[in-house]
Amino acid sequence: MVVTRDVVHSTKKRFKKFEKLKCSESNANGEFWDIVILTALDDIQKNVFETQLKKKIENKQIPFSQYYVVSDPPGYKIGNGGSTMVVLEFLFDKFGYEEIKSKKIIIIHAGGFSQRLPNASAIGKAFVAMPFGSPICQMLEVKLASYIDFPSKMPYGGVFVCCSDTLEVYNDSDIAWTFPATGITGLVHPSTLEIGTTHGVYLLDTTQSIVDGKLIYNTRKFLHKPPVIKMKATDGLVTEVGDGEGVYTDSAYFMSMDAALKVKNFYKKYKPLTCEIDAYGDILQSLGSESDDGYITNTANVVSTTGSLITVRKQVYDWMRNTPFHALALVPNHADTPGTSGVTSHFYHFGTTKEYLELLTEDNQLAEMFGKEVVNFCAGNPYKFLSRKSTEQHATEHVLPSNVQGHVNDSSLAIRLKSAPCIMSSVMLSGVEIGEGSVLEYCRLRECVSIGSCCVVSNCSFKPNAKVPPDTFMHTVSVTRSNTISLSPVGYVTVAFGIHDDLKFSSKTYEAGKNIKYFGKPLHKIFSDSGQAFAGFENKETVSLWKAKLFQIFDTAEESSAMMCEFLESLSQQNEDVHVLQHPDTNLLSMDDILKVKNVENMLHFRCALEVEIIDQCMKASVNYYH
Repeated sequence: MVVTRDVVHSTKKRFKKFEKLKCSESNANGEFWDIVILTALDDIQKNVFETQLKKKIENKQIPFSQYYVVSDPPGYKIGNGGSTMVVLEFLFDKFGYEEIKSKKIIIIHAGGFSQRLPNASAIGKAFVAMPFGSPICQMLEVKLASYIDFPSKMPYGGVFVCCSDTLEVYNDSDIAWTFPATGITGLVHPSTLEIGTTHGVYLLDTTQSIVDGKLIYNTRKFLHKPPVIKMKATDGLVTEVGDGEGVYTDSAYFMSMDAALKVKNFYKKYKPLTCEIDAYGDILQSLGSESDDGYITNTANVVSTTGSLITVRKQVYDWMRNTPFHALALVPNHADTPGTSGVTSHFYHFGTTKEYLELLTEDNQLAEMFGKEVVNFCAGNPYKFLSRKSTEQHATEHVLPSNVQGHVNDSSLAIRLKSAPCIMSSVMLSGVEIGEGSVLEYCRLRECVSIGSCCVVSNCSFKPNAKVPPDTFMHTVSVTRSNTISLSPVGYVTVAFGIHDDLKFSSKTYEAGKNIKYFGKPLHKIFSDSGQAFAGFENKETVSLWKAKLFQIFDTAEESSAMMCEFLESLSQQNEDVHVLQHPDTNLLSMDDILKVKNVENMLHFRCALEVEIIDQCMKASVNYYH
């Protein structure tokens, strides 16, 4: 959806305010959050997040606050709803109700394996690079910047709950409003019916706003990922959005401290959780004046089900159902302005590789709002731009973006292209070619490296003349080796998947797993013995591309990426079996295996070294090609 010019202007103002607050030594004026909390899947991921947070605090990349990382307890997968409960228990136990009740707190759910955006799997979704700022921001900073006005809207304190793979932009027309002092208040945004099928949808009581300015309404009902037929059958749910039918979808929500205490007390009574509880599908769906418990037995949207799921869902419903439920419709006078040019509230979702590519290479409004450059904080030589047709190439070297101070060079053709590549915190040497619609972050590209169109390439070091085929995801992960007697304690694994591969799809039978497709080919065509892909698995286990043992450890990052490029070249041969014979001494790893032995400190060291190299080259260069 297209947003109004006012949204663009408002977002720019918020980002400037965030940049200013980064230099503050305190939060004396209450302009920022008192407490910022990231959630983590486990203690290993918690340590990864804490390491990165410490660096950001030391470098003043984020404003002054109390930052914490809270991990899920070991055992069952408890979902972001369960994680919310764990965080609330942590807060109330650490500070006590009297101290915490007036605090302004944000919970950013960042845990999980990020199977749909694997470049976030090792480092975390909150630390994925975004093409804004210099040095470049990561998703955490962009999230905090987008919510920079919210602490001032919480005169009584409260807890704001959001996810790390969404970004909300809005314009409230400078209307004076605050979050309600009781209950739960969800942010809602105009969306298409198609988007509504993959998000929560609000049925609002639009007969009367509970505050002036037509911004905050009571909620009649919340439906989680409803099919189109159900949306259309629900009276009052479908409304006019832009030039067609639409609905109001969720993104994040605010809890008054009384509501937060209520959620915490539920956890205190029923912990430990033995099932997945969703912060939206379970907590919000229990609310509203017309809520009912019909959703409780619907497990279609649950990642993993356990025997206690239905029981716990019913307990959540009974516990929460009478909590006041409001909706913050950041659509000023939305009922009176049908057909206006653009929407005044929108959320972007970065949760999949496809969305990540589209938003960073095709969404010009997002670029304008945050000051995105085609090449952000990079050094080296200009690259040659390749169109989607691999045989077509512009003869002129393109992408001479802004210099280190940020002055735009309008001579770059790629800047004006809708699907220009997005390149962040990377070093490129001469003769590099990059395809249309690709995203690169934290890479070192030697001479004459060629990256195809629609690729995501992350954390990679390439030898000269390396070629990455179109529609490829490639990411190098540092790992800790268990055998350190004859080998270096740190190894490198370059993983690659097709952009359209489904890493979450699983097969319940070992035999069927041989037909799981990798770059469009079933695994039995890749291995001479397809059982090698799932070596060590028992028949009772589900198998997936995420758990397929496809990747080898190498001594250097360059060697790792070079061998992967060779493998992908052989894999691209049409109508032929590509039998990759596993040597008896070769220990192949799956993505699941890699995350268990990842060495994040080494990965962060590589990124820091790139940053130093970029700054050094920018300082020395007589002509700058960097932002």
